[in-house]
Amino acid sequence: MRKTLAKAMVVLCALCFIACNSGSVAPSSPPYEEPAYDAFTVSQSETVLRLQSTDSLGRYFTRSESWDEEKKVGLFYFLWIGQHDQKQAGADGCAWDSSLLSETQLKGTSANSDVGVFHYWSEPLYDYYNSEDPWVFRKHLELFIMAGIDYLVFDVSNSYYYKTVCDNIFPVALSFVEQGWEIPKFVFYCHNKTKDTVTGIYNDFYNPENESLRKYDALWYTETDNGVRNTERKPWIVVKNNGIDSSTLGAAQNYDKCGEKIKNFFYTRELRWNEEHGAEGNWLFPSDIDDPIPHEGMLSVSVAQHTSGAFSDSVFEANSRDKNRGRGWVWNDGKTEGTNTANNVALGSNYQSEWENAFAQSSVNNVFLSTWNEWVAQKQPYGANGRSSSYFVDQFNPEFSRDLEMTKGLWGDNYYLQTVQNIRRFKQKTGETVSEHKPRRNAVDIRGGESQWENTVGFCDPAGDTAPRNYQSSNKADYGNVPNTVYVNDTGRNDIVQTRITCDDENLYFRIECASDITPYENGDKTWMNILLEVEGAKGSAWENYQYVINRTVTGDVTYIERLKADGKSEIEAAGELYVSGKVLTVKVPRSAVGLSGQKRFTVNFKVADHVTEYDDIMDYYVNGDSAPIGRLNYTFSV
Repeated sequence: MRKTLAKAMVVLCALCFIACNSGSVAPSSPPYEEPAYDAFTVSQSETVLRLQSTDSLGRYFTRSESWDEEKKVGLFYFLWIGQHDQKQAGADGCAWDSSLLSETQLKGTSANSDVGVFHYWSEPLYDYYNSEDPWVFRKHLELFIMAGIDYLVFDVSNSYYYKTVCDNIFPVALSFVEQGWEIPKFVFYCHNKTKDTVTGIYNDFYNPENESLRKYDALWYTETDNGVRNTERKPWIVVKNNGIDSSTLGAAQNYDKCGEKIKNFFYTRELRWNEEHGAEGNWLFPSDIDDPIPHEGMLSVSVAQHTSGAFSDSVFEANSRDKNRGRGWVWNDGKTEGTNTANNVALGSNYQSEWENAFAQSSVNNVFLSTWNEWVAQKQPYGANGRSSSYFVDQFNPEFSRDLEMTKGLWGDNYYLQTVQNIRRFKQKTGETVSEHKPRRNAVDIRGGESQWENTVGFCDPAGDTAPRNYQSSNKADYGNVPNTVYVNDTGRNDIVQTRITCDDENLYFRIECASDITPYENGDKTWMNILLEVEGAKGSAWENYQYVINRTVTGDVTYIERLKADGKSEIEAAGELYVSGKVLTVKVPRSAVGLSGQKRFTVNFKVADHVTEYDDIMDYYVNGDSAPIGRLNYTFSV
């Protein structure tokens, strides 16, 4: 990935599917067009069920048989990054990274000029991105699909509903829907000025009388609620109706003050907003801070909880370390006393305890995860609310923060994979075990036709995930320690859309199809159409659990099977065959070359990756080129 610095410039963007609107960014070149491709002949839902992975801590999951369709998982998702201009000390849209500042700088003084400015708690894997960036949202949606997320809850609780962001990312979601992928559907979470916020959202995105908005119907979450409510399948919305705030935010702005058309259009759950106690009834939408009790089947599961009112209290205020529950929180005696354990931060012990609470309650059928990508918090005034310094409420540092999204450094993808693992455990049908997998065994002529591959095990990958990136960071100013940058990524090359695998007694066979004709192999290119292979139970060297890589070295129609070392480098051990015909690559690998000679039963986990430029860094499989499946996920094949 290359980055181009841009000072005080108008953002230029050439990403795919960006809708033209008055708030959008003008493109600098013709928009990216997704290539045409043949219809998928393998199941997206089966692809998700057949995923496998092992994280950096050795925690793993394998394929599922089927999921309980009555169980749902939602995720709190933020649209606000880079959207709120801050005019402090001449800055406009500035942002800081707290992890790059000293404690003295963060505590501040009464004369601090950066009060109200947004501070990151660390750097996201996808850089200090702007929520408008369609490239980032495309990556997020792919991750959510593979995880089994059912719905996204967009935070619009501060009365902003980020129309420009939605105009940029909704078309990306529609592109997945058009391909047949079951994406997580969308819900808005309103609080301040509920009446105005809901009315604006309705008029700009939902209004059924506006034909131009009907394309968005496929994006709304319309499931029945606990099997007994919303049988009309109306779009969900989370609202405030308790009227306990001041006159401008209170009763006059309750949801029940909306027009009748709007109230008849939505299905509502009233929010249970942390310490507010005005909401009544059983059908509340649970809090993301500390709400261990299910509300008619729905339960909040959060990464960490700022129970003191501000995460920074655990660092800045005397004798307050355990007043908040950070990522490494451990309960010492059930659920009454505990302590923050720094060594458990990468492990996510607090997050796991929240999941275990969900598993322990049989009534729970809808888990709401908090959060994915809040990332920033505003610096609050020095000495306010009885504190001894400036302070930060919702996010502060790696230990006292609550985002699941992957980081640069730190714990990488641990929280994402922990989430996937727990979702699969939650959704797996009670009492059901994974049945023995009996795929068809057959010899394949790799130069033969597609009919040879009928009834073989197949997997699919979203088309369009090689789209380029060209978007302004969240910082729009020459101020702060978050770069004022245009992020550019043009590593996308071969867009992998389908992979098949089969075997006979002598060989493994792979058929890999791309959206367009596959680019020719160039001598010395170690990133061309790599197949990474993990043979379960195999001994010897491995990199990130993979023992072998195929296609890192190619000569004509000969491909080489290379043994991986712990550092990601490899040595040639044997030769196989390959054949490229237009969009299709077929590969023949001797079983003896990967330790499978004579074995009647075996399992291999694998992925296909093209132009992952830092191929010896597993986190780069989330970022560059195309990886099918994305990141550390694998397809699994057992005989």
